[in-house]
Amino acid sequence: MNEVELYKLFKVVLDFRKAIDKCDKLGLPASLNKFPKSNCSDAVFILAHYLKEKGYGEFDYVSGDRWNVPHSWLVKDKVVIDISCDKFEDQENKVIVTANSKWHNEFITDVREKTSLDMLEPEIKDTLLNCYKKIVEGIG
Repeated sequence: MNEVELYKLFKVVLDFRKAIDKCDKLGLPASLNKFPKSNCSDAVFILAHYLKEKGYGEFDYVSGDRWNVPHSWLVKDKVVIDISCDKFEDQENKVIVTANSKWHNEFITDVREKTSLDMLEPEIKDTLLNCYKKIVEGIG
């Protein structure tokens, strides 16, 4: 992915993050109502769904641990996409989209697999799809 494509992807991801930030958190599932400080895996699943709908294809879900704090992000062709990295005190960025993330290399990763809402149980999938619709309404 060249610099222009990375920048375009960054803008798409940043718009999604901004939509989560301005969304009424009370209408979101418990896993997202304290975003980005809460569990980030649900946000990763709905971001992957959004990127797929925008034509970016499928991404790998990566789960890791750093300083005994779990964290999740997306990876595709060595490009790291993270929309909740600012839950860590040493990270000032809200969004990371880069082909080389030394910061993410500090994590001990546990899981790496294709990400899809279809891999979730139906009840969780439905909850996240409803959440997804609320978030996407805020992207303009």
